[in-house]
Amino acid sequence: MQDQLILQEKMASLGSLVAGIAHEINSPIGTLQSATDVVTRCVKRIESLFAEGKPLEDVSIDGWCQKAIKILKENTELIAIAGGRIANIVRSLRNFARLDEAEYQKASLREGLESTLTLLEGELKNRIMVVKEFHEIPEMFCFPGQLNQVFMSLLKNATEAIEGPGAIRIKTFTKDDFVHIQISDNGRGIAPEKLKRIFDFAFSERGTRVKMGSGLATAYSIVQRHRGDIAVESRLGEGSTFTVSLPIQGGVGVK
Repeated sequence: MQDQLILQEKMASLGSLVAGIAHEINSPIGTLQSATDVVTRCVKRIESLFAEGKPLEDVSIDGWCQKAIKILKENTELIAIAGGRIANIVRSLRNFARLDEAEYQKASLREGLESTLTLLEGELKNRIMVVKEFHEIPEMFCFPGQLNQVFMSLLKNATEAIEGPGAIRIKTFTKDDFVHIQISDNGRGIAPEKLKRIFDFAFSERGTRVKMGSGLATAYSIVQRHRGDIAVESRLGEGSTFTVSLPIQGGVGVK
């Protein structure tokens, strides 16, 4: 049942990202299509100059030819940037899902955080500034796809807690044989009486309502499965900090 809950939450996380990822991919695709159209027209114009039978020297100093070459260079750069953006999104999605990899393996938690942030970029940009304070942490044996779900759940929780412009701070460090990942936001915060229910299956704080939700509950279950812990501190009107602590030696005895 726990595995099914984790899988359902993973699919829900991916499903909720579909619209945002589609938008993020459509933008560079539009750039590619536009740039390709411009390149095609420039190439045809240069071909027409040669078709006129002009000597190479005359073509090379032709004003329109020089302009076309400049436009070609500019659009080639745009194509490279747009293609790189699409490749980065696809790579991040693959890293987040890890559907074609061994479930339990040695992995970089920082890489998982970066991939999750890339997938959430559509929700973050122009509204939320992300401050990264990444100190050196070791790679560790874990279920990386599941820990990515934890990062996704905590980061989405942070974005939803910030109603307008705001900031999220992510800090990684090691202490007392544990790797610690802190995710802080300057959102609305959580009332003290609700903090003790924050990881209950049915708890979800959005606005002034409490809704059914399993994101934080699943995150807590995953971290416990790794023999770690999640701590939370929050003050109304000031924000919240979630700290994930995982043993450096890995979850010995993890099923």
